[in-house]
Amino acid sequence: SFTNICRLNAENLSPAFTATVGFIGGGGDAMAIVMNAGKVVAAWDVDTTYHSAVAAFTGVQPQGDFTSMDLSLLPETDIYSGGAPCQDFTVMGKQLGTKDKRGLIWAKQLTLFKQKQYKVIVLENVPGIMVVQGGANFRVMLQGLKELGYTVFHGLFQMWRYNSPTNRIRLFIVAFHSTMSGVAHKFE
Repeated sequence: SFTNICRLNAENLSPAFTATVGFIGGGGDAMAIVMNAGKVVAAWDVDTTYHSAVAAFTGVQPQGDFTSMDLSLLPETDIYSGGAPCQDFTVMGKQLGTKDKRGLIWAKQLTLFKQKQYKVIVLENVPGIMVVQGGANFRVMLQGLKELGYTVFHGLFQMWRYNSPTNRIRLFIVAFHSTMSGVAHKFE
């Protein structure tokens, strides 16, 4: 089965890179990492619905609530992939932004990025994050990454164009750490 193929990749291949996956949701990021010769070594999501599926194809048992995690206990990895909760930024929600505790998770993510200094950070979220509260949160996110030494790119993508089963538009932020100099940074 597909899950068994993922598990074999996760357990038996020498990884091309290691990754931390935050806010795993249905596990799409983790699956893409494993299928591209990466190894997921840490993952989490407060919603445990997909924990067992992610554990089955990565070999890593996801942790729970990011807000109560001791970040110093997370392993060092090459890449961070994930997106903080979107409920406070989506046009379908109340658009509370940082007026709700989920909208403040970005600050702890930035602390994580400062501690771990990932080579590459890939963040995904709803386009609303660019406009809720006048776009202030979005600007703070980009500036925070730049202050940590990252070259930052972002763009909106219609997911169906990339063979995704959804027709939603998503925001992707890709940040390359300054230690990645000499690497061609292309984002489109």
